[in-house]
Amino acid sequence: EAVATMAHIAQYTEERVPGIWRRAHPPTKGCDIAEAVSHAATETAADLRAAAIITPTASGYTARMVARYRPQAPIVAVTPSLVTQRQMTLYWGVCALQTRPTTNTDEMIAEAVQATLEHGWVQAGQTVVITGGTAGSARGTTNMITVRVVGAEAVEQCPA
Repeated sequence: EAVATMAHIAQYTEERVPGIWRRAHPPTKGCDIAEAVSHAATETAADLRAAAIITPTASGYTARMVARYRPQAPIVAVTPSLVTQRQMTLYWGVCALQTRPTTNTDEMIAEAVQATLEHGWVQAGQTVVITGGTAGSARGTTNMITVRVVGAEAVEQCPA
């Protein structure tokens, strides 16, 4: 009953005070690569009105870094780890999905987009921003950002 009351209060507040939870600050000068890339992903998603920000992640670090900037687009975190998936359900604005492990960056991105599509978070033809660590990089490393149109072979150009 207490949890239901807290959930009701949070929902009521979020509906009536727009942007209350979206007061993230830009990264500080001298930030690290992961912070800069995560911030760039949220800005890119806003500029393109992306349907989602997809974060393939082994440790959950990328999803946590993106969530701190409170993007308008939903964050879909994709991981091969059941433990990480469960932890990420507590992160702000994150939908956590579990997928199979992959061996390279292209496969990781394809698997993440496919899982996001299969779970109904995006539809074919929508633009998504994908950010995470490249395959083979150290855990907790966010060093890659790419933009894709779901189901398209080539990346669509931003209209002038």
